Amino acid sequence: LKKTAAVLGTGLTLTSPSFLMQACVEKVKKYGLQTQVINDFDLSILEEIIYQIIPDKEVPKHVRQSLLLYIDTTLDDYSPKDIRDTFKTEVINFDTNCKDKYGSAFLECSKRQKVEYLTALELDFVKSANNTFYGNVKQMAFDGFFQSKYGITTYLEYNPIPGSYLGCVPFDEVGKIQYSNDVFKL
Repeated sequence: LKKTAAVLGTGLTLTSPSFLMQACVEKVKKYGLQTQVINDFDLSILEEIIYQIIPDKEVPKHVRQSLLLYIDTTLDDYSPKDIRDTFKTEVINFDTNCKDKYGSAFLECSKRQKVEYLTALELDFVKSANNTFYGNVKQMAFDGFFQSKYGITTYLEYNPIPGSYLGCVPFDEVGKIQYSNDVFKL
């Protein structure tokens, strides 16, 4: 009984972020974007950062918006007030640093300048042992995207009815990262 509870508890813990992202997608489809922590200024900047991180024009608008809601919900539900306040300050610092470097706010920069600015932040993120604002946004965006039905079924090798588990299959044989679960049977 103890082992069964441990396995079920682990399974529920591992799938709960997927339920959060699916709930965000449904909420955006039904009610539009209503955030608790992130204001309109922050949303505009985060939306552009996410667009540069995931530049595929085929990604539906409601999926992109649900990523913003996922970040907002993650901050609202799972982060203490000081972390939320720090995140909001970091959005302002992100834009201020861009103004200092290019003479324009991030949203007013050319596409080349945005890519150059984010590439420099990517390099800082990779070199840094600490979390960075850009690294946190990128991580949350990828977490949400690859927990959405669109991200799973389009970019991953989704198998809703898995067979036996083969943990060591060469990537060349599959071509995509494999993902299987029953999250979409809500």
